[in-house]
Amino acid sequence: MFLIKIVTLKTLKKKIKFVKLRHSRRFSYVQVLKKPDGWECAGTGNSAAVFHNGDCPDVAVKVFSDACQHIACEESEVYRKLGDFFSYPRFYGSGENFLIMQYIPGISAYECLLKGRYIPERVVHDIDEAVLYARRKGLNPRNIHAKNILIHNGRGYVVDVSEYMKRGKCFHWDILRYVYHNLYRRYFKPGMKIPFWVLEYIRRGYRVLKLEGVIKRK
Repeated sequence: MFLIKIVTLKTLKKKIKFVKLRHSRRFSYVQVLKKPDGWECAGTGNSAAVFHNGDCPDVAVKVFSDACQHIACEESEVYRKLGDFFSYPRFYGSGENFLIMQYIPGISAYECLLKGRYIPERVVHDIDEAVLYARRKGLNPRNIHAKNILIHNGRGYVVDVSEYMKRGKCFHWDILRYVYHNLYRRYFKPGMKIPFWVLEYIRRGYRVLKLEGVIKRK
């Protein structure tokens, strides 16, 4: 970790300024307009994009859009409070609009649903443990949905902790757990894929219900 902080941080900071992002009005997450040569986009979210560089195989860079730069500071504080725990990436450093952390290869739970890949029960247990651990650290685990759960070698990881400092109850994980134990385990068949439009409809429906107060925050 020491070598990563001293050598890799300096190199990555120079390249981060070449990343250009913009928000997609259609799907409400960022789009990558420009990135440094050799960088691959590992994923995008509502506020940031995550990149992976083959020259630094164990490191991921999360770059925030201009409108969401403040989240970088908040999320870095969350990682400092979490420390080292199996189900969260190791944190190496941050800047005004970016985080540098451990790169965990794998596939998101969202992608598993799209591609018909089975999600092991061990993954659900790992996320449960991650939630309990964060609460013991005085944090409020929120926004744990299918896109923020990464699966690697049958184990589960939470790869977005940007809302852990916010107040209020979030039902994302409660709903996912319920659906997994009561529907998914019972009805899933190998190769059964859920269409993209169905998953997006559910995602957007949840957001609308939350905004309108049907799903209440406590």
